[in-house]
Amino acid sequence: MVKTKFKVSMLLLVVGLVFIFFPIGAMAYRRPQWRLMAGAYSLPITPMTTAEGIPIHPDGSQVYLAGFGSFGSRPASSVHDDIYARCLILDYDSTTIVFVQLDLIGFMIDQVDFVREEVENLYGIEADNVIIACTHTHSGPDTLGLWNSWDPAPGVNWPYMNYIRDQIIECIGNAYINMEKASIRFASTSVPGLMKNSRDPGRVYPDLEVMKVDDTRGETIATMINYAGHPEVLWSNNLELTSDYVGYLCDKVEEELGGVAVFMNGALGGMITPDTDEHTFDKAEEIGHTLADATVRALGSRRSYAWGIFIPSWKKTFNVEKQTFEVPLENIDFFYAMMGGILYRSYPWYKFPYGEFPFGTITTEVNVITIGKAQMITMPGEVLPSIGYRLKEAMTGKYNWQIGLGNDELGYIIPADEWDPDEYEESMSVGVQTGIAMEAILMNMLEGT
Repeated sequence: MVKTKFKVSMLLLVVGLVFIFFPIGAMAYRRPQWRLMAGAYSLPITPMTTAEGIPIHPDGSQVYLAGFGSFGSRPASSVHDDIYARCLILDYDSTTIVFVQLDLIGFMIDQVDFVREEVENLYGIEADNVIIACTHTHSGPDTLGLWNSWDPAPGVNWPYMNYIRDQIIECIGNAYINMEKASIRFASTSVPGLMKNSRDPGRVYPDLEVMKVDDTRGETIATMINYAGHPEVLWSNNLELTSDYVGYLCDKVEEELGGVAVFMNGALGGMITPDTDEHTFDKAEEIGHTLADATVRALGSRRSYAWGIFIPSWKKTFNVEKQTFEVPLENIDFFYAMMGGILYRSYPWYKFPYGEFPFGTITTEVNVITIGKAQMITMPGEVLPSIGYRLKEAMTGKYNWQIGLGNDELGYIIPADEWDPDEYEESMSVGVQTGIAMEAILMNMLEGT
């Protein structure tokens, strides 16, 4: 009897000591906290229209479409479908990452920087963790300055640019206040046959990556999609404002899954363009719906990966790493366009000519984002697939995303061994050093991840 009481006393002592010395660990294991939050929202950035349906800027001037032709050659005649700012915010353990899709040809880093600063001031979200990427539609308003008419002035329409920035900030704000407990599912597939490479036939980039974010009821908050391809099914003769195949993709994903669909273009340089001779809205719808169907199927595959909620925090990774870098502006046409007010890029993102750089220097950035087993990189322009392939081989995630036109638009980013001054893409590139520097920096950032 005495031995039994002694054993019971020793057992109670051991249990007590465990709870005295390891209470936090025990509680954390038995009652894990719900650390992942998410919110999504979308707002139109479509220009206003006249009574006749003609798109105009806030100052009443004509809207010109970007992507084809020369100055003032494509005055917008009507709005076929709205263009959007689409936002997804993820917050894990007090780290917040913001993704924004813009249905625009491009959005330079000085404009991104303005939005970032406002978002940090208004919502306390770290500016460096805001990622803004353009779909690169070739039938949206000119936000770079290369296609607008010179009447009343060359360059972008600043009242419209201000409107875009305000809409982005409001979109992020609405997503932020709508944040709720969430979980994430990743999936990956390949969708060949939709795009071709008109510069280097056969070298395409058919990978499709998907991230689906659900609330606690299993309902969709957002679906983010990554695929490489110029949204230029509609050709140079089109004068209707449209998001091209991207709009059809997002609309169908939202119809099928609910929530907000966010599209991030990939390594689309080279030129990765729709493989079709039918430059019609019907064809744009077909391509968009094909990608939407592939998105839904991928998420239903057994190979998809859920980033679970009730896993101790030390098993999760969630962060953004940013690095800025400087390259020489080698394109003399870009230099003259900047001097003439056609292209605009504020200091310190453009520095006036000095020393060995007769046309000045460009500062830009890249990012490496980690979310669980997914790894994402941003690239500040239209990267040729050969660079994309090499970077993907260096990436270490189970799901690897390459976000083109991420936080900047420097035109085509071309590897040195493919540089040919007689090709079109080189005429729309900052210079050969851009690809060399960007690839080296991203490789270094990816090393050891």
